[in-house]
Amino acid sequence: MAAEGRMDLSKPVGALNPARLEEFRRRFRDMPTDSFEGSVPPFLYGTHYSTPGYVMYWLVRAAPSHMLRLQNGRFDAPDRLFASVREAWEGVLHSSTDVKELIPEFFMPSWDFLLNLRRLPLGVRQSGRIVQI
Repeated sequence: MAAEGRMDLSKPVGALNPARLEEFRRRFRDMPTDSFEGSVPPFLYGTHYSTPGYVMYWLVRAAPSHMLRLQNGRFDAPDRLFASVREAWEGVLHSSTDVKELIPEFFMPSWDFLLNLRRLPLGVRQSGRIVQI
């Protein structure tokens, strides 16, 4: 984190938290470097940066049919659906499995894509909280 609590957003989301980045680097250094056929080379992040699932995480309310197609006719598990910008931000700062980047819609004048204007039945989280927004 930069001075005054600001983030250097020129970095990929996986590098925003220095402690988390060091954990990624440690894991990378500790991975075996076997060169036999079928071996997995060392990697920094254990997931892809840009996947349809990450895009639909943000766009499920704006384009529910795409999520339904991606998830075989169902919405994703309620605990994995977008619930708040704050929660998403905490995930990319602290979770070693969350590297979701922002999508272009975040740079548009309206953030309606995050609102459940269609009142989609997105389920109930384990906490008992209904997924709405």
